[in-house]
Parts: sequence; structure tokens; C-alpha cells
Amino acid sequence: MLPIKIKGTGIYVPGKSISNKELMQLTGLTFDEDKFQNKIGITHRHIAHLQDIKESTADFATKAAQAAIKDAGISPGDLGLVIVGTDTP
Repeated sequence: MLPIKIKGTGIYVPGKSISNKELMQLTGLTFDEDKFQNKIGITHRHIAHLQDIKESTADFATKAAQAAIKDAGISPGDLGLVIVGTDTP
């Protein structure tokens, strides 16, 4: 078996964050904000596509990979494998 190790990790979330109330106003969705927050614990969410902000999953992956490379103290050419996990549609 080949020796495998994780040398570094990286994450990225968009800088713009909105509240559940703002989400309802932007989307026209209605829900009990307090019940929703108490049930899943989410009070704010980071938004990638909002008016002047347009970031793609590829942008997220690139920035997270750069953070992982820095965390590992290596150069991009040293990578043998990149594994991506996302819940971005």
C-alpha cells in the first residue's frame, strides 16, 4: 500500500454574509425565523451570487486549494492528489 498523508487543509467561504431575515427579503421565501434558527442553528449564510458578487464553485475550490497548499508548506507542483468536498449547487 502506498503511504498517504494529509499535509494541509484549506477552506473558503464568500466574504458577504446575510441573516435569515435578509434571505427571506431577497428570495420572497417566508418561514418562522426563530423556529428555523433554533432547529438548525444557522443565523447567517455566506452568499456567492448577490448583486455585485459573482463567485463560482471553481473560485471557491481555487481559494481553498491555495489555503491548503500554504497550510502544507508546499508548492502546487508537489501535489499528488486533490480531493474536494462541497455542498455548493
